[in-house]
Amino acid sequence: MAWQGYPALREPGGRQWEASAVAWLDGGLWLHHSLCITEREGTVDVLTLIAPCTCGRGYVDITLDSEHILMDILGDLRPTHGRFPHCEEPLDCGSVHAAPRPTGWR
Repeated sequence: MAWQGYPALREPGGRQWEASAVAWLDGGLWLHHSLCITEREGTVDVLTLIAPCTCGRGYVDITLDSEHILMDILGDLRPTHGRFPHCEEPLDCGSVHAAPRPTGWR
């Protein structure tokens, strides 16, 4: 597993993307790492697992509190080959789509 870094980006019109790093895991899963900076808490690492849904139309993301949680979730996803079971609740996999390609990037 190799991490790929992405710099912060501000698009014309004001949309802003924070600096982050992404690691591709086999089977379509991703780990996303960024920093959350607030006055109250300072700098906090944010690690998110992004995995495809069994329906094939979207992704589900889960913020991970520890490596133990990551291992538990990966174990739970083993029967579905790394895919989250689909449910029809609002904000399920349909809420997470591929990010638009930043202007000027290829």
